[in-house]
Amino acid sequence: MVTLSRNHNLIEISLIPNRSATWRQTKWLVAFLGFVCLSIALAWTFLGAYLVLPFAGLEVGLLWLLAHHVCSHTYSKQKLLIDEDSIEVQWGRNRLERRWRFVREACLFRINKARHSLSPDSIFLDDGYQRIAIGERLNKADNQELIALLQRLDLPCRLGGQHKIRSLDVFD
Repeated sequence: MVTLSRNHNLIEISLIPNRSATWRQTKWLVAFLGFVCLSIALAWTFLGAYLVLPFAGLEVGLLWLLAHHVCSHTYSKQKLLIDEDSIEVQWGRNRLERRWRFVREACLFRINKARHSLSPDSIFLDDGYQRIAIGERLNKADNQELIALLQRLDLPCRLGGQHKIRSLDVFD
């Protein structure tokens, strides 16, 4: 989700990735799948295939770990604070964790076109000394909305051309 707000001379752009499930919903899904997996493993254990049980436990543990990792990244948020002199980029999950400040006159947004039609374009804020990815967790539609917003705000943008690999017509 891309939102824009203006306060006096400050423009704030908030970038939040789409979240299809909350952490609570994800825990319920992992618990259900874990119950099914361990039930099947217990049935096989009673039939004499006792080596299935530890691997089922590893499977459920890995599923929980990966679900936690993916779900925690959907709670990340990136903010662009743009005023007359600077562009500040803030990033964090539940609170502000990192902050970068750029001199507005010296920086530009580099937009690299995706190599594949299903992938979003990559956006970088660059001032010659430091370079940071902007909106890297956004989906393709939100990414295009961010690019249009940056161009509408007359911020310096440079498009980098790459050869496109078209997808099958079924997906377009």
